[in-house]
This record gives sequence, C-alpha cells and structure tokens, in this order.
Amino acid sequence: MVLVLARALVRHPGKAILIALACSLVGGGLASRLRLDTNRLALIGDQHTYSRGFRRFQEQFADVDAMVVVLGGAPEAGLPAAADALARRVAKRRDVFVECFARFPSQAPRGKALLFLTPQALDATVQRLRAGKAAVAALFENGLGGFFSCVAGEARALGEGVEAAERGRHTLALLEPFVGGLARALAGEAPGPEPWEGFVPREDLPGDPGGYVHTRDGRLVVLVQPERSQDLSAERRAVSALRELLGDLAAEFPGLEPGLTGQPVLEVDEYQTYRNDAALASAVALLAVTALFAVASRRLLGPLLALLCLLVAVACTLGVASLWPGHLNLISAAFCALMAGLGVDYAVHLVSRYDEERARGLPALPALRASLARTGHAVAGAAATTALAFLATLFSDVAGIREFGFVAAVGIVFCVLVNLFLLPALLVVVDRWRGGERRPRADWPRARFAVLLDRVVEERPGGVLAACLALALASLVLAWPRPGGAEGSSPSGLRYDANLLRLQAAGLPSVRLAEEVLRDPSVGGMFAAVLVHDRSHLARVQRALEALPSVGETLSLRDVLGDQRLKLERIADLRAELAGLEPLPRARAGGERERLARAQAGAEELVGALEQLARGTLLRGATGATDALLRLQEGLEAVVRAARTEGATARLIHYEDGLRRRLRAQFERLREECAVRPLRDEDLPPAIRERFVGRDGTALIRVYPREDVWEHARLERFLAEVRSVVSDVGGVPVQLYESERLLRRGVLRAAEIAAVFVLMYLLVHFRGFARPFAVGATLVVGFAWTAGLLTVCGVGLNPANLLALPLVLGIGIDYALHLVHRDAEARGRPSLAGAPALVATSTGRGVTLSAVTSIAGFGALGFVSAHRGLASIGWTLCLAVAACLAAALLFCPALLRLYAGPSRPLPLEGLPGPKTGPGGAPRKPAEDPPPPGPISD
Repeated sequence: MVLVLARALVRHPGKAILIALACSLVGGGLASRLRLDTNRLALIGDQHTYSRGFRRFQEQFADVDAMVVVLGGAPEAGLPAAADALARRVAKRRDVFVECFARFPSQAPRGKALLFLTPQALDATVQRLRAGKAAVAALFENGLGGFFSCVAGEARALGEGVEAAERGRHTLALLEPFVGGLARALAGEAPGPEPWEGFVPREDLPGDPGGYVHTRDGRLVVLVQPERSQDLSAERRAVSALRELLGDLAAEFPGLEPGLTGQPVLEVDEYQTYRNDAALASAVALLAVTALFAVASRRLLGPLLALLCLLVAVACTLGVASLWPGHLNLISAAFCALMAGLGVDYAVHLVSRYDEERARGLPALPALRASLARTGHAVAGAAATTALAFLATLFSDVAGIREFGFVAAVGIVFCVLVNLFLLPALLVVVDRWRGGERRPRADWPRARFAVLLDRVVEERPGGVLAACLALALASLVLAWPRPGGAEGSSPSGLRYDANLLRLQAAGLPSVRLAEEVLRDPSVGGMFAAVLVHDRSHLARVQRALEALPSVGETLSLRDVLGDQRLKLERIADLRAELAGLEPLPRARAGGERERLARAQAGAEELVGALEQLARGTLLRGATGATDALLRLQEGLEAVVRAARTEGATARLIHYEDGLRRRLRAQFERLREECAVRPLRDEDLPPAIRERFVGRDGTALIRVYPREDVWEHARLERFLAEVRSVVSDVGGVPVQLYESERLLRRGVLRAAEIAAVFVLMYLLVHFRGFARPFAVGATLVVGFAWTAGLLTVCGVGLNPANLLALPLVLGIGIDYALHLVHRDAEARGRPSLAGAPALVATSTGRGVTLSAVTSIAGFGALGFVSAHRGLASIGWTLCLAVAACLAAALLFCPALLRLYAGPSRPLPLEGLPGPKTGPGGAPRKPAEDPPPPGPISD
C-alpha cells in the first residue's frame, strides 16, 4: 500500500496538488457562510430543562436581557433631564429598539392613586387632614385672615405644650409653601405649587421622586430593549446606535458620564473581541510556526510547504463546519489558532524523516517510501488517537463541547490526510525543480543535548523514572486545591474560576460596568427568579425567602402594592375625616377692603405667634427649628408689606378665591380616590407590570444574594437555600451554576470516554500491552506536570481552558506514540530487548520541533489575545505541551529501557568494533534496496 501510494505521488504529483487545491476552494467557499455564535444558552443547548426554562423566563420578562444605560457624573439635577432626552431619542429609533424604560409613571391610575402610597404615607395624610381641618374651615369661612388667625392660635398652643400642639405641628408644615405662593401672587407672579399638597403628599411609583431608578451609589439607570436575532446582527446594530446616542448625549450635557452594559452589550463586545483576537492570533501563530520550522530545519521551502498544507486543511475543515454545526461557538472559534500549533506537527515529522532519509543518500522515491512507511504509520496513529479524543466529546451533553470536538476531529483528519498525500507530492515537485541533487542536512541526531539525554536514560533509567514520578507526585500535591488559612489568606493550589466576566477583555467598559452594578437590584441582573402561579401564596413564599441567611433582598408585587388590606383600612380612616368637612363652610360676606384688613390682621397676629414660638425653641436649644420659624416670620412680614402696595388688594382677593376653588376640587378628587377597590394586574402601569408579572399572569419574586455569587461555593449555597423553599428556580445565577456544572461534567465525561477510546485503539495498534502502557503512563506524568506548571505560573482553570483538556490528551499521546513507534521500528521485533537511541534520531527531532512550533502557535494565542478566555487557552496549552514534551523525552525512554534491560551500543562510525569493516574502515549503513525496475513519470 505504501509503495503504491509512493509510486502514485511520484508519477502524478500534479494531480494530487490539483485535487487538494479544488478541495480547498470548495471548503473556502462553504466557509464564507460560517458565523460566530456567542449565545451562551446555545452553547449549552436546549435539551436541558433549566435551559428551556430560562428561555421561557426571557420570553415572559423582556427586561432581563435589556441593555443597561447608567448615567452619572453630571450634577444630580441634570440626570433626569438626560434620561428623558435619551428616552425620547430611543423612541424615535424603532428600527433597532423595541422599547425604553427611563422612569416609572409620575401619576398613578385615576381612582387607584391612594393604593400606591405606603401605609405610613396614608397614616401621615390622615394625621395632616385631621390636624388641618380647623384651618381649612377657617379659610373657607373667613378667608386668609381666618386662616392666619387659626394657625397663630395653634402656634401659641404648640409653644405652651397643650393638647393642640400636635395639630399645630402639622399646620405649620403648610406655612412655608403657603407663604411663598402668596408672596409670588402679590408680586404678580405665578403662585407655584399648591400648599394644600401637604395634606395629600404626591408619591410616585417605586423609585426616587420623579419615578427614576438609581443605583446604590446614586447613578441613574435606563433600560433599552433591542431587537433580537439569531446571529447577533440586530444586537450589533442596536449597541452601535445606542453608543452613538450616548455620545451625542454626553456632548449635550456637560459632565455627564454615560455607561453601557447588559447581556446584549457583553455579547456584542465579546463577539468583536473574540473575532479580532482569533484572527490576529491565527495569523501570528502561522508566521511564528513557519519561522521556527524554517530556523530549526535550516531550509525555507519545507516549512512553506507545511504552511500551505495547513491552510488547505483549515479551509476544508471550515467548509465541513459550515455544513454542521453551521457556526463557530465561543469554543471552536479558536480553531484556526489551535490548528496552527497542532496541525503542523504531522508535517514536521514527515519532513524530518524525509530529510533524514535524503541525507543518508536515498533518492526521492525510496526516501518518500521510507518516510511514509515508517513515520507515516506513526503520524496516522497519532492523528487517530487525537481525533478519537476529540470525537469522544460527541457523548457530552453540552452542545458547545460536541460542536468543538467535531470540528477539531475533522481538522485533525484533514491535517493528516493533507500531510500524507499533498505534502509528499509537493516534496517531489520541489526536488525535481532543484534537480534532485541538493540534500538537506540532518544535524539533530549528532546534537550533544540529544545524545546526552539518551546517555542519561541509558545509564540510569531507574533514577530518571524515580525522579519523574517524584516530580509528578510533587506537582499533584502542589496543585491540590486547599482553602485559605485562618487569617483570611486566599486559597492555594490549582483554582477554578467560574466568573464568565473574567474571561472577557479586562479593559472593556461594558465588562467593568457589569462587575460594578450587576448585583444592584435597580439593574436587575443577578437575581434568582421564583415564579409564583398562585397569588395567594406570594406573601408566604416571599417571607420564607427573606428569612434565608444567604438572601439579601427580595422584590415582588408586594413591594409595589404593599399590604392592600392595611391600606384599605387607612383609606377608610381618611374617608371618615373627609366626611367631617362636609359641607365646607360658605365664605362670609365682606368687601375687598374688609377682606384685605382681615388678612393683614391675621398675618400680623401669626408673625407675633411665630416670634414667641421661636424664642421658646431657642431657649430649648432647637436651633434648626428656630431658623425655620424665623424664615417663616420674615416671609410673612414681607407679605404684610407687599399687601400695602398698590394693586395688592385685587391680587390677594384673586389668590384667595383661587385657593378655595382648587382646595374644593382637591377634596372632591380625594373623596373619589377614597372610594377605591383592591388593585388588579390591569390597574398597574405597563412599566411595573412587565417587571413583576409575566405575560401568562405569573408573579415574579426577584431574589438577590447577600454575597457575591460568582464564587462557586457561595452560588451553590445560595441556590440550595432558595431551592429549599421553592424547587423551581430560574434566573441568571441558576443559568451560571447549571451551565458551569454541565460544562465541567461534560469535559470530564468526554475525557473518560476519550481515554477508553484511545486505550482500545492503542491495544489494537500495537497488538500488545507493554507499549500502550508506556504511552498511557507518559500521558499521566505529563498531565501531572501540567497541573504543577499551571499552579506555579498562576494560570488557573476556567470554563474556557477547561476545554483544552482533550487537546492536551491528544498532544501527550502523540509525542509518546512517535517515540514508541521509533523504538519498535529499531527493534524490528515484538520484544522490547535492546532498545536503541530515541531522542538522538529524526523522530526525537520531529517530536521536539513539533512541540516548539506548537508552543509558538499556542503562545501567540495567549500573547496577542485581549480576551482573557482565549489567552488562558493559549497559556494553558503552552505549559501542557512543555510538560508533555519533557515527559516524552525523559519518562517514556526511561520506562522502555527499564522494561527492556540494557541496550545495544550506540552506532558510532569509524571506531573498531562490530560497526566497522576490515581494518577499522567504517561500515556503511544498509540502505533500502532500490525498487524493482526504474520508476519514470
């Protein structure tokens, strides 16, 4: 078979090249349809119950995945204006935005307003109305003069500490807006806010006054819902448009510091960062690998041919990936950079062996046949084990791992096929172009370091083996996770960080802002969602959740509506107080001069009462109350002076009559509001209903954790406590916990299945147990050393580099497999006796060079990637390759030597002995016999 393949490639290299070119063109054309999917739900898959539940939760409550605008920096008075301006501009862009939430409605529905007040506010309203009834009656009967006289009497009672003192406090609270409005009216200006609003305070719906929502540190929050799409196109347009609007807003409002985050923004930013980093890392990796190959092999065409083969394999792989799964996810997007570090390995081994055979003097065909027969068999075996390791991920229950495993396995298959068929054809063409005379140098077998390694292993295999095992044990002890000490020291060992925000680029503003405000209830992201279908159980469930130690806060309809039974009782008290004012007294007849005189006399009387009350408060040391009373006194004195000016009489009469009319209308509205029934869902404004009531009528309880739940143990404790109250829990914390748990379980399951597949293949491949054991033991030692290196270098595990484990498994097996194959080839028999040199051969050179090029490729991924997840994959693979290479060059030969016993002497030409001819003349090495008959094109 090998001879037939070699003959065909030598006879018709052009056909092999044309076939490869056609395949790469077809693959490249199909690959143009590939897209990058950053949806983490799609990464896990819809086959899981919690994943389907989270999608239903997103459909029920749209603000969960809204873009979050945080406005700060500007003076506090300017933030509401900026939010309103942003809401108006977003409303005009219906092509990219679905809706915008900037504030709760400032007015409650007519006939239901009192039910939106707190019981405490209703109590205060009842007390104010009860205390102000006498002043109101005096105003209607005797005008401003009667009102001032009544308040003066209450002020004197307050100073004397009699029973009416409490009533006096409530009445005096009306004076400041009243006096200000009267002064403006006498000056011919608009009177401003009604003083009677103090009887019934206007409270907006949940949030700060004005209906705006703030973070705990005072910044204002605006939620913007974008259009959704399967390929992020709509979200990308929405994020770009919103950032443009925020730039214009910052220019319009000096000092404004707008920030933007939220799940759609994080996905779009991660998509851009991931795509740019993967493309740049792939390009740098290809250049670095090619340059290293060229320097190590001291030739340029061989590495360039290997690079061409790699590009063909990548194009074909991406073409297959466009058929299934049809996209690249956050895991498989790093495929090109990974293949740059891994796919060139097969070319390194074949070119190294071909150079060795050509350096021995063999012509192209015998050299090609020897390379394919000896090294090609090992390359195919190594590729098969790596592909099996990746295909084992198809048994994972995580969709993203399955997709990555399939794409990687297809990539490995194409790499080995291209290197077994296209690369030999290219080598033949290059040799013919050069005339077949120039032969490459193979200096590696004579390298002192390679010979030294073989000699150390040859002389002390037991010592090398013991040292390797001791270092592996020390690495495992070092990497074993340990909790922090009693003084609060951080945990040690190899740590696992499940925080997905720490996988993204550290400098992204959206990531920094998300880390700051994600747990803030006003932003609403990090909460466990408890859905209550039976409203009668809402209060009981929420009280049970609030009693949990790990729960910091809960929000539901109860916090918006409060206890309606208690509110209805307070409204009944208010209705009784209003009944005591019916009918309102009629105004006493009198001319304008008389009314003005009564007003002046009442104001002067009130000035005196306030002066007396101020002296009393000053003696008691209540300086704050004294200052307030003196301000009222000064305001009233200004009103008295203004009443003596020309035209003041008409303005005062007009203001007095207006007060009566507006107060009468307000009391009529208050009586209407008191005839109220309990609130229903349809009575709630949409901005509130959509946050706490699903589209199917289900009530939502938002359960916020007390601690930062990005730490796995805290998240697990929080969810366990919440599930002890309600079994069906959703929301972002559940999504994080379940997806991370599935990811770890999926990787471990894939690793277990991969180990079984690889072991079975090795048993069949080697037809025995000794060599598979050597390969497997080398892999275990390499894994142990990798764990120690990761711990020492501070590279922890995370959901991104955890997926590199199947690749590490393939790498560790490949290096050992090549050396064991070379060992079996040199022996020429199933026995392990008489092991030859392994490191000081073209195979050792190929293993070392492929490891160095892999480190260069993976290092490029770690060095140039701003995305911390991609960078962690690169650095993890760099350390793993170094550890597996060291295990293959030290542990594997030592294990073979220890098992086989003493070896033959190394072949040293030119010295007397069995390797020399008569007279000490060097005995030439036996060459492969030429093929029977000439081979021509």
